Amino acid sequence: ALAERPRRARRRKGDPRRTRAGEQHVGWSFSVQGRLGAALLDAASPAAGARLLDEYRARGVAPGEDAYRALLALCARHGDGDRARALWGQMAEVDALDRTTKAANALLACLVAAEQYAEAEALVGEEMAALRLEPDGVTYACLVSGRQRRAQAAGRRAQAARAPGKAAAQRRVAGPREKGGEAAA
Repeated sequence: ALAERPRRARRRKGDPRRTRAGEQHVGWSFSVQGRLGAALLDAASPAAGARLLDEYRARGVAPGEDAYRALLALCARHGDGDRARALWGQMAEVDALDRTTKAANALLACLVAAEQYAEAEALVGEEMAALRLEPDGVTYACLVSGRQRRAQAAGRRAQAARAPGKAAAQRRVAGPREKGGEAAA
């Protein structure tokens, strides 16, 4: 007769865990966190996404890194670099989450979308080094994309500065006018 061994309590996926801040945390791909990420991606604006994040936090669910990345992606879609910067700070200060290369890439994409190229380069050059984050292929691709966009924008501005106004171009096509508004014969 085998002695009956006590059964170990199996930990189910999605069981609450504790974060460094001591709040309840639910795994990203399960239950509440999954719904939070999906809702953040579907939010109408970054402000609506931030309200949703606060609502979940009020219910006792601490957002994970993936929820922040979803909100950063929403900021990138809307070109809201200032809100993304605030979220980047909030991620470490309020929810005590470690900043990762993936989260930095999400912020970088948002800064490029918001045409804040100097900040994007500072993020990759100085800030990521200070946090000891290694840039990856996505980081460099995003940075190259930002530099291309900057060059294209500079080209458009230069072309607009060289090109005469619409009225001047129409006068050149129409030819010279005499007094009285009729074209010369």
